[in-house]
Amino acid sequence: MTTESHAIREADAGDWLAIAALLGRPSSAARELSRHLLTEYDPGIALVATAPGAAEARTVDGSTAPQVAGAVIAGIPRTQALGTPSDERQARLVWISVAPPQRRCGLGTRLLGAALDELRTRGATRVTLTVDGKEIEALALFRATGFELESQDLGLVLPPEGVARLAAKSAPLAGAEIRPLGLDDVPLLIGLLIQLGLERAEAPHDTLEALTPAQVEHWLQNPGTVAFAAWEQDDPRTPLGIAWASRRRDDTVLRFVAVHDDHRRRGIGIALLVSLAQHVALPNVNSAQGGTGSAAPALQRPLRAPLNEPGDEQEFFRALGFEVERITYRMARALRGKSAGPQP
Repeated sequence: MTTESHAIREADAGDWLAIAALLGRPSSAARELSRHLLTEYDPGIALVATAPGAAEARTVDGSTAPQVAGAVIAGIPRTQALGTPSDERQARLVWISVAPPQRRCGLGTRLLGAALDELRTRGATRVTLTVDGKEIEALALFRATGFELESQDLGLVLPPEGVARLAAKSAPLAGAEIRPLGLDDVPLLIGLLIQLGLERAEAPHDTLEALTPAQVEHWLQNPGTVAFAAWEQDDPRTPLGIAWASRRRDDTVLRFVAVHDDHRRRGIGIALLVSLAQHVALPNVNSAQGGTGSAAPALQRPLRAPLNEPGDEQEFFRALGFEVERITYRMARALRGKSAGPQP
């Protein structure tokens, strides 16, 4: 199938229903998508590809909308649009999709090229994007149009049965003890946080905004936070490592785990995760008739561990049974010359 006759134009108000349909969203999401582009980007760019005489398409919830064969959304984030030097304006490719019948015909390349040209005209000098590692066709498109890999995020998961095995694991420690972390312990963590913060500045593998006493206090005050610290057995005021996670309705997310450089390879990191797993896998104790407590089955939650730019720590998690659940790539390319189409 050829798509050369498809016209690429700026999306109008009536196209957002079709854009929502391409995203697999109900028609009620059309206004939200349009508003997001308007409020978060300046300029915001939305282009659609339409075939001559195309009929209306049916949306997810059964309504109809003008049929589009593909669409691309991009823009310069408002946080960068103002006060940013003209030679450093970074744009973002938010989303691009082509309807399945029109794929592998060059329409995605045309849409992407048109969006990049428009961004260059609007003053952007660089464009970034994120793409799921499972999106093989999208990865091929971006590489063919000059995008290069900048970094990657890895989503690891320990299934509920793995959490149960980890909770049952024996993790003996010589000269150290693990205990729950409380707000009163935060002042004692300052030295450890400085050391870990210096390492984190070079290679932040977590998704935290910062690693500071204030940030730790913030997390400890969240109702769903489970936190532990490792301490010298002979000096219970000297921390060796910390770990905390967030319990959610359907899973638990590991937010941070690290051990002081001088005390690694002593099993402290494993012991911290064992303590977290034991807490997550605790049974629910309900009051039985007669006032006797009875243990109900534990909530079966997976434990997720997001890693930014994973390195050797990936092997640490895999040795404990974590599996790769997702990979997200961050890619970028410069915008220069008269056309932002495919580059050699």
